[in-house]
Amino acid sequence: MMYRQKNCRRIHDASLDQEGPLRLHALCITTWQKWRAACGTWCCIYLLEAIHRYLFLQRPTSPFIFISIMTTTPSLTAPIIFAPCDLEVDPALTAQITKLCNDAFRRSREPYPEKWSSGLRFETPQAYKDMLNDESVVAIILDRDGYGNEGANENQQGAVVVKGKDRGKLVACAAAVPWKGGWAKEGAGTEDGFEIKAICVDGDAKYLRRGLAVQLMDCLQNHLIQLAKSRHQKNTEMDAKVTADGLEGKDQTACLTLWILAAECLTGVYWRKRGYHEVRRTTEGTGTWGCNTKFDMVVLRKDVTCSLAA
Repeated sequence: MMYRQKNCRRIHDASLDQEGPLRLHALCITTWQKWRAACGTWCCIYLLEAIHRYLFLQRPTSPFIFISIMTTTPSLTAPIIFAPCDLEVDPALTAQITKLCNDAFRRSREPYPEKWSSGLRFETPQAYKDMLNDESVVAIILDRDGYGNEGANENQQGAVVVKGKDRGKLVACAAAVPWKGGWAKEGAGTEDGFEIKAICVDGDAKYLRRGLAVQLMDCLQNHLIQLAKSRHQKNTEMDAKVTADGLEGKDQTACLTLWILAAECLTGVYWRKRGYHEVRRTTEGTGTWGCNTKFDMVVLRKDVTCSLAA
């Protein structure tokens, strides 16, 4: 914390320095990258104050301040869809997804060491693949600038991922799997749809608060709707009830049901803000999901009405 205070103060002092522009530029960018996520409020305040002095106190302003901040924005791909069979033939990608999930899982629990253990979400890449079945879908996002070395290979940490023309560092992932009814399968046989699982984003500050998780969820949702449309077009009985993969409806409309199984104290509020509503909850004890005490496990649901017209 003391280092952060000193670094912020150095930015402030640089704004008063006659040699200010270039030194301020370097300090601003360094602090912006390192501390935006960790102590965002005050680093941003000092950064803005320093820039304000150059803008409004008629001192020469280095345009590189603004250019450099803009160029630190990662070059991200749109979400890319993978089927489980794609992962079977790409063990390096599966290993990267597994590592990203485990890192995000550990990071989410670090603030509460007394309540949550810091174990792995998936013990092995095979454990991640076991979560999927033939109807599952995986979506990922890459940072094209994450690994610019053309010689990168799967033996390097953070190996380049290639699909078509997309290559870069894996920075976000999510999966949609057929809903099995809940933790105890209490809804099996009466509930259907898809569960959104293992939604993870790289912990680097430049990937956070960019809506990557939302992009992945929207991508999975749209992909499932497109699959339903394709199946509907093959159905010769236009008045028949469509019951394909969690979608039910008649004629040209259907309802896609999405499910979330979450620890209320960790992500319950997040999912409600994104349109999910609580269906039921149970109190789980020590050992479940690595909990050292007890927590409320909630089943959340969102219904998406869609048109099946071509």
